[in-house]
Amino acid sequence: MDSDKYSAGNQVTVEIGKDFISKDEVQRLKKKEMNLKWISRNYDALLSKHPEEYIAVKDEKIIATGTNYKSLISGLRDQYGINFCTIAVKYIEKKKNIMYPSV
Repeated sequence: MDSDKYSAGNQVTVEIGKDFISKDEVQRLKKKEMNLKWISRNYDALLSKHPEEYIAVKDEKIIATGTNYKSLISGLRDQYGINFCTIAVKYIEKKKNIMYPSV
């Protein structure tokens, strides 16, 4: 079986082949990881501007905010379709909950 290996930073190595994840899916996962890291690096500023809100980040920019998760997700799916999976959505809570260490 032909396959390639792709690494998302030092987090994950994914083998791509006939029965595995596609190159496009790997790229989308890398974009989502980039957005999650951006949230972690900017958490204090986000907390001062969006406390107790959900934020949606695409290409390291906030594209939507809201207090209702289902409404936010529904709007993002409608607007971005398959590329929705590149968007990081995080609830900004007063207690800092970091997923990735600041880089």
